[in-house]
Amino acid sequence: MAVEAKFKTFEYAVDSKTLTEKTGELVGEGMPEIVTSAPPEFKGEEGCWTPEHLFVSSYAACLLIRFLGFGKKEGLKYESFSCRAVGRMAREEQGWVIDRIDAHAKIEVRGADMAAKADQVLTSADERCPISNSMKTVVALDREIVDIS
Repeated sequence: MAVEAKFKTFEYAVDSKTLTEKTGELVGEGMPEIVTSAPPEFKGEEGCWTPEHLFVSSYAACLLIRFLGFGKKEGLKYESFSCRAVGRMAREEQGWVIDRIDAHAKIEVRGADMAAKADQVLTSADERCPISNSMKTVVALDREIVDIS
């Protein structure tokens, strides 16, 4: 017996296909293609997006998009937002896993009131990111909020 979803659901389709012996292509309807390969340290092609990069970038993109949305909703005025996310892959009993993502977000604002609001918006963005909420990977987000006024 199928269980009905309590809330609305959405689906995101991606197609993959081989390009060469070591590369493939990811395609989403109406989006540019992404060429992907294993990391060079695992005999993949240089210069390609790897599944590991895409996994880490999913968190970084989610945080960014949530920050933009919550910031607009809360009336946050900021000069810039950037985030560097670094995923660590480690060998565990079950094999290789990305066990940790360390992220550093930097936000430039004008005024103490906007600095406090930026901190609150970033906290909400991190806590409500569906990507990190779906991972077993530990995500450590540190922040730098700079008042440039």
